[in-house]
Amino acid sequence: MIKHLLVILISLWVSYSSASERPTIVLSSLNWAPYIGQDMPDKGYVYEVVKEAFARSGANLEVLFFPWARALHVARHGHVDGLFPEYYDKERETEFIFSDPFPGDL
Repeated sequence: MIKHLLVILISLWVSYSSASERPTIVLSSLNWAPYIGQDMPDKGYVYEVVKEAFARSGANLEVLFFPWARALHVARHGHVDGLFPEYYDKERETEFIFSDPFPGDL
């Protein structure tokens, strides 16, 4: 099993006018069956894990799907809050914060 990591750049939400108002976190991703994909049922296992994690923290999730190089580009340049899924890469530690790993590869 190869460990997948979420790469997440999140601007911490400080305060909101209403307790019922939930922030929306926008992440980029790729179509990578059978793990995640915009045309997969429920957008795939990885999407469901990430969506649930944000829901439990009080945030909504919006995912924009791109080819991998573009998903990485928009995250690096701040057009989205982060990207996922991503393998741990020491060289990217200066750009991104990695979550704990979760199981998922063949």
